[in-house]
Amino acid sequence: MTIPANSPSGNQNATIAINGISTADVDANGGKEDLKLTVLNGTIRFKSLNGITVDGGANGSASVTVGGTIAQLNAALAGGNLVYQPNNNFSGTDALSLLLNDNGHTGIGGPKTASGTLLIKVGPHVAPVLANIETSALSFTEGNKATPITGALTITDSDSTTLVGATIWISQNFAGAQDVLGFSNQNGISGSYNASTGILTLSGTASLAQYQSALRSVTYLDNSQNPSTASRTISFQVNDGAAQNHLSNIGARNVTVIAVNNPPVLTVPASVSGLPSTDIAVNGIVCSDVDANGGVETLTLTVSHGTIRFVNLAGLTVTGGANNSATITVNGTLAQLDAALSNSNLIYHGATGFSATDTLSLNLNDNGNTGIGGAKSTTASVAIKL
Repeated sequence: MTIPANSPSGNQNATIAINGISTADVDANGGKEDLKLTVLNGTIRFKSLNGITVDGGANGSASVTVGGTIAQLNAALAGGNLVYQPNNNFSGTDALSLLLNDNGHTGIGGPKTASGTLLIKVGPHVAPVLANIETSALSFTEGNKATPITGALTITDSDSTTLVGATIWISQNFAGAQDVLGFSNQNGISGSYNASTGILTLSGTASLAQYQSALRSVTYLDNSQNPSTASRTISFQVNDGAAQNHLSNIGARNVTVIAVNNPPVLTVPASVSGLPSTDIAVNGIVCSDVDANGGVETLTLTVSHGTIRFVNLAGLTVTGGANNSATITVNGTLAQLDAALSNSNLIYHGATGFSATDTLSLNLNDNGNTGIGGAKSTTASVAIKL
């Protein structure tokens, strides 16, 4: 019997092919011989019996005895047909013991045997590897639909064909409820997103290719109309379920969030009323802007048959027209504008002799304080009935 000098090797939990063993018997003369194979920390298996018979133990167990001619035995031992599977999480050196019995087919002297030992080296389990994620940042513009984070990420694992889970999380500049990681369940893989932590957890046993597709389908969405523009980092890690070295390296891609300027909003009463040629307080006008962020905005107020004035201009700057005239333009933050428009601080006074309906026209311009797209404005009007 010939046994290779070099020990076969492989990783923990991985199947190891055994090659280089052969049998010989000068006077076998085509007779059936028995070969017993035994390991201590795993199982030994012929993928195909190739004409040999199992005469003891069991194929795919710690010990098996097979019978056949020398030619049949050698055929079964060749071409990677004999494989060793270490016990779960075993690493170290196992010994494959072999005993060949010629069953005494030829000549006197009874059965003769030959024995040998082949050492099998089992290395520690190797963690899965994530690679090829894009190095350029993903660009996300406010208002866009959910966008896949990566289309290039790959998964390899030298000693496991399946994964049991993955974690995707916003590892830098997570902006709370406005940031959303999306996933649609697929191929036995289920997803659960924690909106308070920015962590998406995938679970379920599936192939490397199926998990690769799953990770490439994960999307990013910022659902805010006033998003944080701090660059996000989104990280990926997979788990092959082994007792040790089960987690991959971390792959990550940055996401650049681009804000878009949203127009301001004017809320006004349908109408106000009063007596001709008297002061009439105009209340109920409110300025709002979801992405003003404390910026200065411009409000223009115009009437046709009287004057408009702020009793108190505190905080506002007059940039056009004049207070207590037919038109006035003021600058201020939303808080300053709304304060000036409340508590009967805005007064209309009809022209002498005018007793019909005048119109207070308003134009609010946000001056493009936040996001791309330039300045946005909105208009509204209030009927003043005299």
